[in-house]
Amino acid sequence: MTSIPCHNTKLGKVACHVQKFEGVFYENFTFCAMSSCPQSNTTQCRYIVPVIYYKASPPVNITVNRSEVVWKPPIGKHHSTTFEYQIQVKDLYSKVTKVEDLDVEKWVIKDLTRSYAVQVRARINHFMEVKQEDFIWSDWTDSVITGKEEAVSTILKIFAVTIIIIVLMVLLLMFICKRCKILEYLCPEVPDPKQKFKGLFENYDGEFQKWTNASYPETIDPKECDIVIVED
Repeated sequence: MTSIPCHNTKLGKVACHVQKFEGVFYENFTFCAMSSCPQSNTTQCRYIVPVIYYKASPPVNITVNRSEVVWKPPIGKHHSTTFEYQIQVKDLYSKVTKVEDLDVEKWVIKDLTRSYAVQVRARINHFMEVKQEDFIWSDWTDSVITGKEEAVSTILKIFAVTIIIIVLMVLLLMFICKRCKILEYLCPEVPDPKQKFKGLFENYDGEFQKWTNASYPETIDPKECDIVIVED
């Protein structure tokens, strides 16, 4: 590996940024750092696996989709197609910030009545038996703000749904009543004679002549008939 300019990040730690690396990222390499101080010409070397120190680009297209915050994986060519994510959520009311680890490109907003500032970062999944804290995260994305769903808005929605249900029930009742009137017109009810002729069925078993006290001549059924011969 050629000489790479490095800089101190903090006391005892040096960072060297490699823009173009030629080699296999999953192989062991010897990394040596030489002091730039003329009085101390010391060199320190260690074995490293380059992929562990690979820094991915941030996720893209982070947006709020109703009750979720969604995003796309980092763009460009990376040394793994599988990514891990961290999401940083800041409650804009309580100012409390929390960080969650995720393995999917979305975060579900559990409390829609609150508003949050959300940032996401990523790193490639190396599938190596190395401490996770040794892996390097990408930079955070810009913050997106989730809107809170006001309680008043929820009440108005419930009220609107209730009004719609009531209107539909009224229309249904009107339709049923109108249909009954049409059936009544097409199939009129046969009047019951009991309502018009009181006592006819209660006292006279429906015999109209008895009910009106009508008299009629009795007829005699002749038992014998005379024989009459007619001659021309």
